[in-house]
Parts: sequence; structure tokens; C-alpha cells
Amino acid sequence: HTDGSVQIRTTQELNAGTNLRITYGAQGNGQLLLNYGFTIPNNIEPDGSSNDVLEFLATSEEIVELRAGPKPYTFGPLAKAIELFYPEQGTKSGDSSSMNKDDDMEDFLDQCDEEEEDGGSEAFLDQCEDEDEDFDWNQPMNGTDGDDDDFGSGGPTSDDSIGVKNELKALDALREALMNAEKKYSLAGNELSKAFSDAESSPLYYSAILVSSETRTIRLYLEAIRFITEKLSHSSATETSPSNNKTVDEKLVSRQAAELAKSFLTIRYPSFQ
Repeated sequence: HTDGSVQIRTTQELNAGTNLRITYGAQGNGQLLLNYGFTIPNNIEPDGSSNDVLEFLATSEEIVELRAGPKPYTFGPLAKAIELFYPEQGTKSGDSSSMNKDDDMEDFLDQCDEEEEDGGSEAFLDQCEDEDEDFDWNQPMNGTDGDDDDFGSGGPTSDDSIGVKNELKALDALREALMNAEKKYSLAGNELSKAFSDAESSPLYYSAILVSSETRTIRLYLEAIRFITEKLSHSSATETSPSNNKTVDEKLVSRQAAELAKSFLTIRYPSFQ
């Protein structure tokens, strides 16, 4: 209208004071805050996947979009992030495994991309479901320290050992980068808790929701990295049931991290089973 007011006609009768709502679709809190000025808590789909995407600055030039959820949502981002932290080719004299390992990772990521384009990424990862269920989490991986254990159909080789060591270096570098990213949030600890007690329509409250979601994503990948590292380094890793003092959401994150780690190990190192 010329007076600046807006008139909305409805297809059904509404009581005075009823809130008029629309659907924004499956958008992350970053998008909602930028475009509409608000965020929503527990922005999670029924399948356990978060709509929030964390733009993780892995290097000065590379951003990896990390998302929390079941393994079809997390496996690709983890593999790509690890690749960015992999030791450069040819850094060690006589180390042929570095080149082979990088080629293997590139081929593997290409396969993931092809499966995703065909709409079958979830089916591709679920091929490992049976192996996941039988995965002996307490059994150290063979061949990672050059011992005399069996490695696949033959004995361990120097290339196998070097490849795992390079993987561990990449995982450690990624872990450190994620921890540094988490430390950069100024809204943390007690300040974050106080922000949640602020008015639910305040900018501080909306910011707290966004920060909480992004740090939740970081924790999922950090926990998955811990599982993988313990397995590859022969540490005594155990898969324990979520503690009773954990919240429902913390239990969900722990389960998704464990599933991601198992899928990574089963797919990435099938000969270690």
C-alpha cells in the first residue's frame, strides 16, 4: 500500500495474533543469520545430519566444507581435509610411497565424487557396513611398525609402513588445525553459556547458536581423528558406549564420529582387516 503497510491474504481463517510462518528450506544457520537475521537451535534433519556447514580454512588457500552427520555427509570432507595436510611428495629421499599414497588418495576421492554424482555415495559407504560390525577396535593394525605380523596376503613392506606414518602425520596436522580453529571463537566457555541465557531474539543468542553448532562439528571430526589415530598407531583404542552423563546430542556426535572412523579405516585400509 502507499502508506507502507503490507496486506496478506490467507487461504484459511486465522485468529488475531497468530504468527505467520513460512518455510526457509533446509538452510544452515550461517545462511539464516546472514539472509534473515536469525538462527535456530538443533538445526538437524531426521537422519541426524546437520544443515549447518562449517567453512574450515584448512590452509591459506583451501577451504573444506565440514558438516556433521552420518558417514555419507562426513567421509568425503574428512578425506579431502586429510589430503591437504599430507606430506609433500618427494620430501624423503628414496620414499616412493608418498607419490603412490597421494595417487591412491586422488583416485579414491575421484571414486567418491563419481559415486556422489550417481546418487550412490551412501550405498558405496554402506558396502562396508558388515565389515564395520565385525571391526575389532582393540586389535592393533598390522604392518604399521615394521613388525613380523601378517599384512593382508603377505608380510609388511616398507612402503606400507611409510604410508601409514605419512597418514598419521597428516591426521596430526589436521587435528592441530581444527583445534586452532576452535580456539579462535571469542564466544566460548562461560561467555557462550551466558549468551544462551540472553533474550531468544537477541543477536548474542543467535550468535551463540551458530558458534555452538560449528564447534560441535569440529568436535565430531576431532573425535573421529582420535579413533583413527589410535588404530593406526597401535594405541589401545576401545569403542565404549556413550557415557550416561552425556546429553543425547553428545551421544549422537560420538556415535557418528565412531562410524566415520570405522568407515575410513575399512575403506582406506582394507588389507589391515
